[in-house]
Amino acid sequence: MNNLNEILYQKRITKSDLARALNVSRQRVNNWTQNKNYPQKKYIKLISKFLGVSIEKLFYNEDSVVNGKSLSDVK
Repeated sequence: MNNLNEILYQKRITKSDLARALNVSRQRVNNWTQNKNYPQKKYIKLISKFLGVSIEKLFYNEDSVVNGKSLSDVK
């Protein structure tokens, strides 16, 4: 999850806080932030909701390009 570390930092939420909120281990969250593995779909939705960001924001930078278009222009 490319942007998870940055979002946690911006929102002043620790990995331990996120782990407690999701009822998972801190090590699991650490693995997600280091891109060692990715959370299951149900956790992706919960992370997005808990952090108040879109799922796309967790994975892509705002200036990412998809099929020649900026992510913010893709609908």
